[in-house]
Amino acid sequence: MVADIIRFLLFWETTKKPIPRAKIVEHASLPPHVKGSAFDYLMFRARQQIRDIFGLDLIELEGFPLSFFLSFIHRLSLCLEEFRSGSED
Repeated sequence: MVADIIRFLLFWETTKKPIPRAKIVEHASLPPHVKGSAFDYLMFRARQQIRDIFGLDLIELEGFPLSFFLSFIHRLSLCLEEFRSGSED
């Protein structure tokens, strides 16, 4: 189920629009019984994997209730900068 959510989020990210929670449930092939805390747990796992694997951060938007947005975070460049600054000392 988490893989389905991640796949949908990555495809939706190309539109650069907020991702409504209802669309995630609809298109990620989640069973109808996945609600509330179960959905929150799946989104937590998806958020972790997207951040660790793809370097994207999944943000829940405040102005759009029940909507999410993917944004780039530059973990690799930060790690390289830390490495370079540490190796010059």
